[in-house]
Amino acid sequence: MGAFLAAGVLFLACVAWVLARGKGQRLKGGIAALAVLAAIPVGVEVGHAVRDWQFQRDLPRYRAAATWASALAVPGDTVVVLSPPAAYADLAYAVHIRQDQTCGVWVDFFWGGGFPVKHTVRRYAADPSSMERKPCREGWRRSRWRAQGWYELAD
Repeated sequence: MGAFLAAGVLFLACVAWVLARGKGQRLKGGIAALAVLAAIPVGVEVGHAVRDWQFQRDLPRYRAAATWASALAVPGDTVVVLSPPAAYADLAYAVHIRQDQTCGVWVDFFWGGGFPVKHTVRRYAADPSSMERKPCREGWRRSRWRAQGWYELAD
């Protein structure tokens, strides 16, 4: 978010610089302004690639953490773990485990935050087809398939 705001300020500065200069200098300022605009989608794509790589690197540990968390499931209830074991503490700041008839067992690893408050969850669904059911996705605006049984959700 901060980088996006900084890019907006830099773009406005480039536009102001273009408008304040003579004709010979406007081309340089225009190129700089276009470069700032082009950097935004490039930065987004690079960010997605880095996030994909990090998830694939950590997937074996996420699977082990999902096995640990699934054993804590209580039918019809949500179990909240605010301090995951040390082996998984860097994967999530909180873990929610749910088991019900509609969605089966799912484990949410809350790992992302930001400004303004944004939650990002890496969800393990024991039954991947449950993610096609609306009640199993409620409360999350976006969902992205990551691997077999794994999804990334964001509000």
